Amino acid sequence: MRRLPFKYQILLGPAIIAITLAGLIWFTLSQFQQIQSQNETIRQWARITDRMHLAIVTGQRMVNLANSLIHNTQDQDELQFSYLEQSRIFSDNVLYPECFEKMNPEVRDLIKTSEQKVRYDEELNPKKVVGTLNILLPKLEQQYNTWWAQKRGAYIDYYDNVKIINYRLLNISLTVLVICLILAGSMTFWTLRNTNSRLRKLANDAQAVCDGTLNTVPSPDSIIDEIDRVTECAARMTHRLVKVVAVEKILQGAENERRRIAMDMHDQALADLTGITRKMDDIQASHKENRELHNELNGLASDLQTGIQSIREIIDDLHPHNLEILGIAAAVEELCKRACKSSNCPQFHLSLDSQIENSLSKLQCITLYRIIQELVQNIIKHANCSLYEISLRLEPGKLTLLVEDNGTGFDIDISTGKGHGLINIEERAKAINADFQWSSSRFNSGSRFELTINTNKDE
Repeated sequence: MRRLPFKYQILLGPAIIAITLAGLIWFTLSQFQQIQSQNETIRQWARITDRMHLAIVTGQRMVNLANSLIHNTQDQDELQFSYLEQSRIFSDNVLYPECFEKMNPEVRDLIKTSEQKVRYDEELNPKKVVGTLNILLPKLEQQYNTWWAQKRGAYIDYYDNVKIINYRLLNISLTVLVICLILAGSMTFWTLRNTNSRLRKLANDAQAVCDGTLNTVPSPDSIIDEIDRVTECAARMTHRLVKVVAVEKILQGAENERRRIAMDMHDQALADLTGITRKMDDIQASHKENRELHNELNGLASDLQTGIQSIREIIDDLHPHNLEILGIAAAVEELCKRACKSSNCPQFHLSLDSQIENSLSKLQCITLYRIIQELVQNIIKHANCSLYEISLRLEPGKLTLLVEDNGTGFDIDISTGKGHGLINIEERAKAINADFQWSSSRFNSGSRFELTINTNKDE
């Protein structure tokens, strides 16, 4: 089953809760809409009953005014004006669309014919008005009573329904909120558990690499999210670290082997040759009268001293004693002097800070010396220069090595390939976690090598 990406795991819980709450809001709005619909129905019944009641009251007033017109009890003009006003009010209410549409067909037909008869005009017949209204008003009162009963039933249904809806909304809202809390807790726990297990595995693998019990952090099968990217980066970093550590161990082992060989040569071969020299001196002392033998022994002694000196140089190349006794500055100076064996050897200028080895480990010191040794050999063999400079500067937090010459230089493009000497220099620099670069010399020609070592103990 494909794993859900980390960002979707984070968003899954809020998304589910948001959808659930959106459903609750939709349900609540639908219930409120139902209440609003019933409320509008009640308002309609209230308008209808009010209109009908006003029509009935107005009709009764019209009957009284018509009777007054018949008996001439008041001023006729005033009575006719009052009748005109009441007839308009009666027509507006009895013909009100909401009222008129809810009446049964019989009552609607009666109203249509009666309303025209009782409407005020110049030929108004009060007796005809009284007769028509006496027939119409009982029908209107009956209709009013029917509608009032329906309005009362609508009120009762409305309040009962509101009570049911409130109870339903309360229960459903509480249930949904409880579900949301459970979902939020469950999704949070699930996300934390998955994320924590992956991060814990990554941390354990990294700790195992630090402890030396694991070679590399295993790479993920596929890159799905950011944690996989971190795991992939950790795997690549530990793979490079293992390579650096392997190179460091190889260099350390090589230096240990060089030291052992140097000690063996010093304690055995050099000691044996020194003993032979002493015996030859004894033979020369005891046969002074034999001039021919004395000359032969002098030649052998000279050759033997040359061989002893060569062995001493080999021993010093294998394991420079000046590096341990006098420090790297003195060892580099001795190296440059010893490397110049011919008359056309280039001049050199050294700028070396003392006490450099106090800021470096033993492996860093010997590796830095081997890098300088390789650079000096390359300059003398291949640079065709007349001058080279070596600078070792100790600055706050770092040590910088600069080696420059005024020779022919070389193509520093990595696409051209590298010889064993350059590869050895770069591998040794990587082994001590040093940054390095090749560039053009500050002279008119030649090459420049710059190496930087971080000397901060806490980094």
